[in-house]
Amino acid sequence: MSEKEYRKDPPVASNAILNGLISGYYKEIMDAKNEKKTVCWEYQFQIAFLYAFENTIPVNFQLLTPPVENYARVAEYVEGKWELPKDLCSEVKAQIGHTLMPSLSKFKIPEPDYLITNHAACIQSPKSFDFLADYWNKEHYFMDNPIPQENPSASATEDHIEYVSMQFEQLIYEIEQKYHTPFNRKHFLKIIEGTLQLLVIYNEVLKINKYNPASIDGMDTLRFLLPLTTLNIAREYTKIMQLYIFLYNEIFERYLNNEKNGKKKEKCRLYWDAHLVPYKVNFLKNTLAKYGASIILNSAYVATCPYTREKEFLFDYPLTLEQVKNKFRQSTLFQNNQELLNYESLPTSELLARINAFTSGPKESLEKRCEKVKNIIEDFSIDAVIMNLDQNCRFFSLRQRQLQDYLVNELAIPTLVIQVDSLDNRQFSPAQFSTRIEAFLENIT
Repeated sequence: MSEKEYRKDPPVASNAILNGLISGYYKEIMDAKNEKKTVCWEYQFQIAFLYAFENTIPVNFQLLTPPVENYARVAEYVEGKWELPKDLCSEVKAQIGHTLMPSLSKFKIPEPDYLITNHAACIQSPKSFDFLADYWNKEHYFMDNPIPQENPSASATEDHIEYVSMQFEQLIYEIEQKYHTPFNRKHFLKIIEGTLQLLVIYNEVLKINKYNPASIDGMDTLRFLLPLTTLNIAREYTKIMQLYIFLYNEIFERYLNNEKNGKKKEKCRLYWDAHLVPYKVNFLKNTLAKYGASIILNSAYVATCPYTREKEFLFDYPLTLEQVKNKFRQSTLFQNNQELLNYESLPTSELLARINAFTSGPKESLEKRCEKVKNIIEDFSIDAVIMNLDQNCRFFSLRQRQLQDYLVNELAIPTLVIQVDSLDNRQFSPAQFSTRIEAFLENIT
């Protein structure tokens, strides 16, 4: 069977629109100093919060990570020039090296006026921001945001809210006073509401993959979350909405054509757990297609977005802006998260703390994680799982071995475990990687 029958090409037209939006963001960053705007480097902070400060340009941490093909040079430069802690992950080394080796950047990232991080998830990248703040002699604001345990008591929840609220209050005061950038509360709320609308459409796009054959490769979906993590949604709302509507229609048209032309169904539908291996995407696509297999969904999406189980399509094809405005409040995703829009009457610092707690969510127990993956396996008709114990991200690898035991012993789902650093390809063995993937597919197909 020809692999072309199973391989899914990226959505070319939607990617072109997305590239235009991201290019505009790059240009805004490059022009920031000339336009006397405040530049803030951020890692895993609420992008809506930072855009709410007037005349401020947040630089998303993803821009501070070099292209994979440059990683070896960057890492060797950092390791040879500075004495760094041995436990630093690849991403931290990449951020330090890339920002201090501007010749490797596609554009010159302006020096920050300040840096800001949040330890709600990763505890590694604040180390790189500490290093860079010292190097530039700039302020590094650190939000101590302990993730509440699952099913916390009401008093513990309120203690958490009060603790984070006090930090937000101090943070706003210091940034407004030091950088003369007033915080615009209405702008913040507009971004939150716009984000919910866009997530509803994004979830509808992924819902299309519940039908066999899938209409978009699960390795191509995550890139379309970039607008939500980098762009000023309140200001760029119309352009981003047009992108998401176009993406939905492009993928839904594929679904209709698959149905009409009787396209062959996948022999094996895969769920990828943990980070992808960006320097092996094309190899994976070609290898999987050779065995009639596809990655339907990856866990990076599930970790970023609320997951909903309904299979019926919310929108009619073709999707229009009018439909979005009329129907997005009917979605399960919106109904589960509409509490975010009910905090408007609260004082600003408490408003921010409650939205922060709501979006961060409680720390996920092993039981909850297993239940979520079980639902995904059922809803997307997943046949097997590939699990990467990513040496670059220890946080994401937590409990993966227990999840593997659950998948194999409780659900009888074939599961392949690999150990590949998603950034550092210096120790990568193409032959070993290829052999393990192909052997696994041979057994299950």
